[in-house]
Amino acid sequence: MSNLSPDAYEEKEREIKPFLEHLDDLRQMLVACIITLVITMSISFPLAPTFLRWLKAPLAKAVKDPDKFLLTLNVTDAFTLALQLAFWCGLILGAPVLIYYIARFVFPGLTRKERRVVRQSLGFAAILFFSGVALAYFVALPIGTKVMYSFNQWMGTVPQWTISSYIGFATFTLLGFGLIFEFPVVLVILGRIGLISSALLRRSRKVVVVISLVVAMVISPSPDIFSMLLMALPLYLLFELSIWLIWMGEGEKRAAAPTD
Repeated sequence: MSNLSPDAYEEKEREIKPFLEHLDDLRQMLVACIITLVITMSISFPLAPTFLRWLKAPLAKAVKDPDKFLLTLNVTDAFTLALQLAFWCGLILGAPVLIYYIARFVFPGLTRKERRVVRQSLGFAAILFFSGVALAYFVALPIGTKVMYSFNQWMGTVPQWTISSYIGFATFTLLGFGLIFEFPVVLVILGRIGLISSALLRRSRKVVVVISLVVAMVISPSPDIFSMLLMALPLYLLFELSIWLIWMGEGEKRAAAPTD
């Protein structure tokens, strides 16, 4: 029977590899991710027209006929757009496999506790990401496109948008909301491994309000106050949710701690 303590086992598991071995692991991870993305893009390419119709739907809130409103100006625009849509579809389709490869590369550098916390947070992270995308698709994107369209009426200009610019605007908005909604996951992970506390976050509320407004101003699909508040408010509410989740975790630790 081994006399190694749990700490010694932990150190043995995290034995430092030579730098060149780390580079080789990184290379293998990148190659695996690229191969996965190529396969999922190949599967997604025939679905590009369907994905385009899905992205054009919010534009119907601003214009009567999105199909005739959006233009292609160059010979290769349609093909480039199909590749762009296939890339985003492939990225979403292959996300579980890509996350697996990235996690397999990162996990050896984490402690056993950190690995457990990250695994437990994956489901929460997925729910928040798709919640952010749904909020952007059903609320923020229709409002953003309508506001951008109304600026043309205010300025007295005739709007003619290229389809590539609209798709870039739409995908940036969807991904921006999805990634911003991952903010609580980062805080909860840091709280569970003991780097931050609920008390520290409570003292930071005023700073977070300012940060939420600044982030909303940068990520929001349109510069109007309503769109920025639409993003800043959920971001702040997610921050409050993070405080509550970290506080609950601290309560479980206090309950499990031995009493004198």
